Amino acid sequence: MHLAALEGVPARAATVDHGLRRSSAAEARAVGAAAAALGLAHATLRWADPPRDAGQGPARAARLRLLRGWARREGLSAVLTGHTLDDQAETVLMALRGGGVDALSAMPDTSPCGLFRRPLLGTPREALRSWLRAAGIPWVEDPANDDPRHARTHARRALAGMPLGTAAALARVAALAAERRSLEEAEAARRLEGAGCDGGLAAAPLLGLPTPIRRRAWRLALTREGRAPRGRDVAALDRAMLAGAAARTLNGIVIRRRGPLLTLVPEVVGRGAGGDDPSSEGFAR
Repeated sequence: MHLAALEGVPARAATVDHGLRRSSAAEARAVGAAAAALGLAHATLRWADPPRDAGQGPARAARLRLLRGWARREGLSAVLTGHTLDDQAETVLMALRGGGVDALSAMPDTSPCGLFRRPLLGTPREALRSWLRAAGIPWVEDPANDDPRHARTHARRALAGMPLGTAAALARVAALAAERRSLEEAEAARRLEGAGCDGGLAAAPLLGLPTPIRRRAWRLALTREGRAPRGRDVAALDRAMLAGAAARTLNGIVIRRRGPLLTLVPEVVGRGAGGDDPSSEGFAR
């Protein structure tokens, strides 16, 4: 907000009041007053009827939904957030528990839809605080950052005890993982297009791909037919088809082997047994 004003960038400000803390309304009013002092319009977006024990996941989903709606109503092309390099490093630490390359790639500087952008993702948190102090700009620490119920709190504390430079190193890991993910996705899309044949996919070229590319190709093909599957489900599907399974279902999509082809079609619910009924072929649901 202050950076936009300094740069002369036309902007509006918004605060999401999750209603999970008594102080949240006062904090939103303080942001509104700061925006007004800068000549910026401000909106407080309230989460209607939040669950009593809402965790960080549901709160984040609600926050993004409210901000998307606000941006759409205001005709905004981008929503800038204040995520820092330390936020990125904490995300990588949490992903190290087994999330794979996609999880390690953490937060992109621009969301896939292009709406959310994180211009401070390469800036250390303490550098941002130092700038605020020098400029005489107050800020509020979110009490949730010290709540031991949240995994991010433990990641933040662990990072604080690590050698200087660890956060920057973890952020570089995220950048490298994101680059690898992007390359794998592009190669999977290229190979998937090349495998198209007679209304299906040529099984041999697809199943002969290296595992990371093949699994991204499965994900892309299934996403095009419906919705993006979970990584562990894609891995299970991949193992089954490599083992010679005749058919599987995933996310309501039937993947069937027909000679040299693989076909993906919507699952038909309620068909009788026998014949071409997928359930008679040992589908994993």
